[in-house]
Amino acid sequence: MPLEKFVSQRCDGRDPVAGICIFDKNHRILLLKRHPHCSRAGEWEPPGGRSDETDPTILESAHRETKEETGLKLQPDAFVCEVDFDGSKAYRKFNFATILNEVTPLVALKEDEHCDAKWYTLDEIEESRLKMSMDQLPTLREAFEWVKYQAL
Repeated sequence: MPLEKFVSQRCDGRDPVAGICIFDKNHRILLLKRHPHCSRAGEWEPPGGRSDETDPTILESAHRETKEETGLKLQPDAFVCEVDFDGSKAYRKFNFATILNEVTPLVALKEDEHCDAKWYTLDEIEESRLKMSMDQLPTLREAFEWVKYQAL
């Protein structure tokens, strides 16, 4: 569905944001740490960001943002969930997920936004009490649930 139509039908006046929860072969998720000079400095998040008017679809927004932030070009396997949050504006984030066929692929960070990238299990995230951007823990739990069912 074209992005403009999607936004009018699914965003309820909120700005669209899209991202991809990327899992490696060992079912660990890639999280990026926000750069100290950025908003939400030091917070961890999966790759993603605001849709551009030039993105043809919300899925293309997720692809573009993921490639810009990680250097990884990939196809998500599934839609996981959507979540509303407030920042400088009101946003609705559409979260997709994929499982890679390799363990910890090389990530090329967009260094003006993120300063670190690590692969985590859900237990590691919960035990370390990572400072999460925009309370993303419920989204990550849903993505890990999706991964669990893919392994069956």
